[in-house]
Amino acid sequence: MRFSLSVLSSAALLLPILSAPISLADATTNLDLLAKAGVSFTGPAEFNPEAYQKLATLRKVFAGKTPTRTRKTRAVTRVKRLTNAERLRLKLPLNPPKRRDPTMQRRQEPSPEPFAPNVLGISLGVDLLGNNLGYVGASLSSSGQLQLGASVADALGLSISLGSSTKRGLAEELRIETKNAPADGLPLLALINGRDNENANLGKGSWHYLYVGTADYPGTEPNSRPSIDGYTSHEALTGMKEAFETDVWNLDTRTATISGTWINEDGAAVPVTLYEQAGVVLALADPEAFQAKYPAPIKPFTWKLVRDPKA
Repeated sequence: MRFSLSVLSSAALLLPILSAPISLADATTNLDLLAKAGVSFTGPAEFNPEAYQKLATLRKVFAGKTPTRTRKTRAVTRVKRLTNAERLRLKLPLNPPKRRDPTMQRRQEPSPEPFAPNVLGISLGVDLLGNNLGYVGASLSSSGQLQLGASVADALGLSISLGSSTKRGLAEELRIETKNAPADGLPLLALINGRDNENANLGKGSWHYLYVGTADYPGTEPNSRPSIDGYTSHEALTGMKEAFETDVWNLDTRTATISGTWINEDGAAVPVTLYEQAGVVLALADPEAFQAKYPAPIKPFTWKLVRDPKA
């Protein structure tokens, strides 16, 4: 009987894992055990496509040997927090209209926002000089991260409801939905704790980092601490569960640029900057500390929302 090289390679990867005293499902997310099986993520860049390809092979082999993990959908109890778009998907009644206080005088000055009350557009990356770096694409890397450098035809579309949260052209703690979600059923734009992080905290002097991906409803509340009670694009593609946050986005409506703020485990708010490394999108608080651990080149960029030419 002859075996293909791919089958023999998969079998070789399995040997250290099959002998481990833990479940097969947990083995495919144990970084130390994966390294012994030849799935090492170590390298100059945080994203290692070869390692994720090997991991995908192991997960396929284990698919028939382990119970299928079903995604749990948490009951939504705070329905008032949902947007009307979310309510329609869940077949709930729309939010009641907000009534103005008749004693409040309405301001007559023009609003500086180019979009109101809803923002629709596609995602463009520009460097610090304003040069086009390509669009943030509507597809995910093998690690469940968004990628930079797509064409306009493949750009990620976003939908943002501003409501009354805009002050002086800045809307904070926003929930952003993708119009063409790269992962089925995961429509919320999310910051996801990095695979190698020792905890879910970022800050100056820390090399910790975040993935930019997507997550399932109901997401997380504004100013809430990192949560593992949910399902993200990183977990969907790798099986690795990491803490995440969704309602952490800021929109400068005067420049149509998007930024993020991560909430640490102690409740401290940490502004993060977007970077590209090895084609994928990361959010960093201290790029110098990150580069000391992952020395591959990184490129800061501004996430800009532009009009969809197809709309």
